[in-house]
Amino acid sequence: MIDLHCHILPTIDDGSRNIEQSIKMAKIAVKDGITQIVTTPHITDDQGLKQLIENKSLELKLLLAEEHIPLKILTGGEIPVMMDPTMVHQFSMNQNPYLLIELPHGFVPNSTKDYLSKLKYNNFWPIIAHPERNQMIIENPSILFDLLDSNIFVQVTAGSLTGMFGNEAKRCARFLVKKGVVTILASDAHDHEYRPPIMSAGLKVAKRLIGKLAANKLVNENPLSIIKGEKIDRL
Repeated sequence: MIDLHCHILPTIDDGSRNIEQSIKMAKIAVKDGITQIVTTPHITDDQGLKQLIENKSLELKLLLAEEHIPLKILTGGEIPVMMDPTMVHQFSMNQNPYLLIELPHGFVPNSTKDYLSKLKYNNFWPIIAHPERNQMIIENPSILFDLLDSNIFVQVTAGSLTGMFGNEAKRCARFLVKKGVVTILASDAHDHEYRPPIMSAGLKVAKRLIGKLAANKLVNENPLSIIKGEKIDRL
């Protein structure tokens, strides 16, 4: 499996607290069957953040190699919706056109659709992060559907399918998977205890909902296409 949303880099955001915790997360990921992780720390307008992400990623790669942990680390970022479009290219998925875009948890800004269109105009392919945990989308999933087209994609958190984020998020996540609008499952892991990098349990639920082949596509084929920068036929 390939995890495209993980806060495994230490001391950058609200994810891993230190490099020791990052190593513990890596071991959990490998045990769960994850072979590659894209590091996606929360992005701010800090001018030095890109270099910090690169430095922390290199540090983690070297330690993983030393400890013979077979996990490949790639870089990206979780970009807040409405961030200056001239800055977002620094935090794309593995330096390709895909961008992981985070909505506020409580609402969907009215200008979201225009913003996503602006990103597309600039040759980016947005991936909407964990919409199943957005309160407005939970109450009215058509808000999400209205944002989507063949160049806009959806990431659902694997743990949402198992109830990690409550019954509302679980119902919404399962509904979105069954509707066929989900492009990838990811861990959105933040630590090794309460939000670890585990995708297999969510994958198991997805297999029950849409079948083995379609579910596996969410954690293998589609993420691989994304890190390669290859276009996915979402519709």
